[in-house]
Amino acid sequence: MTLVHAFISSRLDYCNSVFDGISDQLLHRMQVIQNDRVLFVTGTKEYEPVTPVLRVLHRLPVQQWITFKAAVMTYKCLHGLVQPYLAEYCVPTSSDVGRHHLRSATPGQLSFPRKRTIYGDLSFSTHSPAVWNSLPHDLCSVDFPSRPSRKD
Repeated sequence: MTLVHAFISSRLDYCNSVFDGISDQLLHRMQVIQNDRVLFVTGTKEYEPVTPVLRVLHRLPVQQWITFKAAVMTYKCLHGLVQPYLAEYCVPTSSDVGRHHLRSATPGQLSFPRKRTIYGDLSFSTHSPAVWNSLPHDLCSVDFPSRPSRKD
């Protein structure tokens, strides 16, 4: 069990927000690795369905896990639980001078820069606020703490 976690689980979980936007083939390979790991650890037979076992272990499928980790990182950015350089990417739309009067400036929404390439959409500055904005309003309607002004 310890070896499985040390060599497999930690590799799947480490920086998995980087995996957003990978091909379906690579995503499927990661899901197969996760499924095999769960079957091995629990002693479940290979022909038995793995989904109920994943539910019992409170494990999300790989794609949902990637999205979850991005949302958690955004939450931490909004509440000052990460380094300041990361928190600078999570700016509420209501506090953005150019966008505070727009309809999209509803409480809980974050502004993010638009990129011209598909690779720019995979960056933390774009992906993390996009994931946060896609969450249900009740889930992400939090009071944003005031930010200290940045001194250069």
